[in-house]
Amino acid sequence: MGFGNGVLYAGVFRSAIDEGTGRGIPRGLYTINITTAVATPVSAASNFPLILGMDFNLDDGFMYAVVGEDNAQSIVRFDLVTFTIAEVAVLPASVYAGQVGLKFDGVAVGEGKVFLTTGLNSGYGNVPIAVYDLAAGAFVQSLPNPTRSAENRYYSAGATYFNPAPAPSPCLGDVNDDGTVDGSDLASVVGNWGSAGVGDIDSNGVVDGADLGLVLSAWGSCP
Repeated sequence: MGFGNGVLYAGVFRSAIDEGTGRGIPRGLYTINITTAVATPVSAASNFPLILGMDFNLDDGFMYAVVGEDNAQSIVRFDLVTFTIAEVAVLPASVYAGQVGLKFDGVAVGEGKVFLTTGLNSGYGNVPIAVYDLAAGAFVQSLPNPTRSAENRYYSAGATYFNPAPAPSPCLGDVNDDGTVDGSDLASVVGNWGSAGVGDIDSNGVVDGADLGLVLSAWGSCP
């Protein structure tokens, strides 16, 4: 699963047997309504390969995912408007740590890096966390994957990255946290009107008239 732009996405797997019998829902990329839990296929992503794990990158607005079969995987990314998918990097043999039949299925993106983990399976041993540096365009030193004492276990497939929370602004309408509510804050609200994210001062999921009102009512230097 991955959460981006206020929407929860999930990659769905269905076995070849179930595909043939029509059992379950078809494989693909889905949105999940977080109130009703209803899954809806993303038709624009119908050409996607099976996604094993994904995470949204706040820095560039792309969803990053890992796809592919055992020991032959790639990192891909796609936008959440056109769902155009592009390959970022092929995983080299070195990240599999000599393990055969290994598949990474956990993805976390943060601080300009993509982190990959593999699910719990004691037969694979203590496989390191693969690290891909987006700016360098290369895999860098893997991270050790710690185990519990006397156990051959490691992280499960789920992984995510949380940006450190910024210090709260002294006044609510100060979108850019510069100590003053002024034209730049107003521009952020107007420029992101109708979307989520920057300018959503009241955190209701959309930039709207309520946020504009908060900016105007707090106009001037912050106390």
